[in-house]
Amino acid sequence: MEDLSAERRDQLLDEVVGIVTRYGMTVPAVFFAEMNKPLSFIGSQALHFFTPMIGAFVDESRVTEYALLFEDRENVERLLQKLETAARKN
Repeated sequence: MEDLSAERRDQLLDEVVGIVTRYGMTVPAVFFAEMNKPLSFIGSQALHFFTPMIGAFVDESRVTEYALLFEDRENVERLLQKLETAARKN
């Protein structure tokens, strides 16, 4: 699979933000993302490794998309910006 398009990247990030805000976990998610930003690449590689096992429960292509999303630390920063914006709205 190739890199994600900017449009798909934003869709995935908005999806994550929607789930986090729906459950009222914006502040913990911001703290978690900030703490683990340096490890995002390692986490994405672990996601690639476990995709076949996780694929038994969810769509493998979605897992791969999220792994590709978090390979780039800039996407973690984008997620943080979107979470902070969502927190200000609520």
